[in-house]
Amino acid sequence: MVYFSKILLMVWGMRLLFVLIAAASKLNQFFLLSSFLFVLMVFHACNGVWCGDFWIHAVVVRELATHPFAPQHPQMLMNAAHAFYSPYTLGVAWLVRIFSLSPIQALSMAGLFNFLLFMSGLKIFVTLLLGPGRRAFYTLLLTLFLWGQTPWFFSGFFHFKVLGYVLPYPSTFAMALVFYGLSMVILFLRQRSWWMLFALYLLSTVVLLTHTLSAVVLYVGFLALAVGCSQEKVMDGVLVLLLVPLSLFLAMAWPYYSISQLFMTKGAFIDAENICMYQGVWGSIGPSFIGFWPLFLRIKSNKRDPLVLMFIALAFIYVYGGITGHYSCGRVISFLVFVLHLAIADWISNHERFFEQKFIEKSLFLLITGFFILGLFYNCAPQARVYWPGIKNSYNQYLFLGKYTKQYDVILADLETSDYVPVFGGKVVAYKHSRPFVKDSQERINDVNAFFDKQASLKERQAIINKYHVHFILISKEKQSQGPSVKDFASLGQAVYVDQKFALIKFTP
Repeated sequence: MVYFSKILLMVWGMRLLFVLIAAASKLNQFFLLSSFLFVLMVFHACNGVWCGDFWIHAVVVRELATHPFAPQHPQMLMNAAHAFYSPYTLGVAWLVRIFSLSPIQALSMAGLFNFLLFMSGLKIFVTLLLGPGRRAFYTLLLTLFLWGQTPWFFSGFFHFKVLGYVLPYPSTFAMALVFYGLSMVILFLRQRSWWMLFALYLLSTVVLLTHTLSAVVLYVGFLALAVGCSQEKVMDGVLVLLLVPLSLFLAMAWPYYSISQLFMTKGAFIDAENICMYQGVWGSIGPSFIGFWPLFLRIKSNKRDPLVLMFIALAFIYVYGGITGHYSCGRVISFLVFVLHLAIADWISNHERFFEQKFIEKSLFLLITGFFILGLFYNCAPQARVYWPGIKNSYNQYLFLGKYTKQYDVILADLETSDYVPVFGGKVVAYKHSRPFVKDSQERINDVNAFFDKQASLKERQAIINKYHVHFILISKEKQSQGPSVKDFASLGQAVYVDQKFALIKFTP
């Protein structure tokens, strides 16, 4: 209850603070908040503190920039497709080619573009769906801060703690397009426009190829808006729903990977990684549950309310994933929470006159604002620290790889270090998670673990090296602190680079 009270105080206080700033500057509150965030995101991009899936996307961009029309597998030396070869990463790869950027620089720039696209799309969608006023401001505020103490640190989530890290991801680009797509549906249902329907067809296909989970949300939005439209617009709603199979059909023509094969194989690979979506739910999203009350009020007044229908459909997908073990479906919880935030934002906007009369016109106004400022620093200072300029980047220690290895050399490294290697040096033998389109991925993982096992013999290690045509062995001294030492690998070749963290050995047959 203490944390819940702090969250409510912080959200209400932020509203009061931005009311004061907006009144003094005569600027829109949404514009002020998004501009403040944009400055922080610029600092974060310049700092270069990246983690998680950023390195996978950087590797994909590097391979597409090298061979934009016929890429190989981005991480391993093989002719195999990759599920991240999307229109988005292809576009970023062309940035690399045209402007001679590094994949990290190009993704950082794309992240800032995604931010602008996301914010403008959010503003348009909320205004069209719920109406003008401060609803978009409240929605953004709640999306950033109305979470539990331990929100999930995944792509597709946009709370304050994770926002800077996920901006360059395809999921952020796709979600921005979802906002634009749903806005186009609303406009199409209001005034039929055939060119808008065609643009929506192309947009939905791009979303599907870029991030399948965002496409599910987009299709759920299609359904909710189509069912919620008036009886005179039923045929228009049917036309919108027809875009779902048509976009699936068009996506099958994408030459970089088979989307039908992806649908058949992807779930088995990523379900285990997403079981956490069904664990610690209250600690992650607890304060957002207050959105059930405004949703209940909406369904009482309109049983075909699009926001309620969207929530019901997403909740069904989430529950289905938990029952069947398809835990990747649990990722829709991010969008379930977003719908709750939309409902709360609309309710607050409808009742803000009451709150203003109760609080702003009385002496409690200054007291609440003061408490808010203290609460804001208390809750956000630890997260805001990573967005401040001057923080050392997270990849300097890997830059030496580009001096000693080429892009298509095979480097045998432990599974953790293999995340970073293909961005700066050559390909790796295995990646720590099994992935679609790589039939022997688990075998490769087992071989890498066996190679760095302390009990492995010289003969066994040489067999693995020969099996994958390894050129270099990269030893992380930190990762091998409990395993074999650098001396155990010395007989396999010549050390061409050694520092406090790594040793790079060129294999000598």
